[in-house]
Amino acid sequence: MEQEHIGVEIPTHAQTVDASDNLLKIQTALGGTEKQVKWAQDIRREAAVDLGKRIENLAVSRDAKSKSKAKQMYAFTKWMLEAKTDAKWWIDNRVNITARYGQKDPLLYALNAYGKEFNEYVKGIGGWKK
Repeated sequence: MEQEHIGVEIPTHAQTVDASDNLLKIQTALGGTEKQVKWAQDIRREAAVDLGKRIENLAVSRDAKSKSKAKQMYAFTKWMLEAKTDAKWWIDNRVNITARYGQKDPLLYALNAYGKEFNEYVKGIGGWKK
């Protein structure tokens, strides 16, 4: 029997306008020591807010291209928050995915660093849901 591909659901405009709040709701369990997990949860929460704010800025633009980009960035960020379950990964990447540590555009950095992995994931599960 062939596996059914669900695809990545394209978020609604409302989801992108409230990206920070929606992304903060993602609570995928993290693996690592107790100390690592606590630290990584703080970093992940901060990244969700930082990345969410950038998505929100795109979402409220009058430009249709920016709104479309906001949806793609939301899907990417949601994937990253759900897929990266190793506390060490969050700790090792904290400098690049949060503004607190000096990254001027953590969303752009994350997309450049992990976009290929995300695209492979999207292809592997059947592409974008219509």
